[in-house]
Amino acid sequence: MQHRFDHRRRLWQQNRLLQQKRRSPWHATENEPVVVSGITSIFEQNPAPKLRQLLHYWIKIKASGRMPSREIVSVFQISGLLPYVWLIDVVRSPHIRFRFGLIKTHVHRANAQEPLARYLDETEPKADTAMLCDYFRRVVAEERPLFRRGRPLLPWRSNFRIQQSLYLPLSDQARQIDGILAMSLFRDGAGRWH
Repeated sequence: MQHRFDHRRRLWQQNRLLQQKRRSPWHATENEPVVVSGITSIFEQNPAPKLRQLLHYWIKIKASGRMPSREIVSVFQISGLLPYVWLIDVVRSPHIRFRFGLIKTHVHRANAQEPLARYLDETEPKADTAMLCDYFRRVVAEERPLFRRGRPLLPWRSNFRIQQSLYLPLSDQARQIDGILAMSLFRDGAGRWH
């Protein structure tokens, strides 16, 4: 009888832990980042409100039958998202590389150092930039949004514990992906947003 009770208690505790993980949009560890692509999968991850707002806007434009283009960036001045976005240019010749484009106030404040490199793959630490380039290649190849939650990538200030990022494809007139609109939000050890 005691064995059955212990077994039920363990199952109850495991179920409770799973529910707590689902409820917390910040549950990620250094070893286990969450990376998903596709609109439904991203919403299932319960991203931060600003990320959801950006994704909703991108979906609204995409629903009109065309891939969103760079022109949508100017619209964020009204919605208050402009300080949180950054733009990556997709350079296709001779092979796909990613170049820093627009980087706004919030990202500059969060960055531990100014990005001196023009291309992302020239930025240190190389392991993080290689991972980020892989995410961007996936956005370009699949032509759909990608969401990442985990330890901060790139040289952000050391007090940040978790980073949530959304990467959205942007196209040119020929419907080829020529940019990635990104938004990154950070949470420090005290639970404050940056």
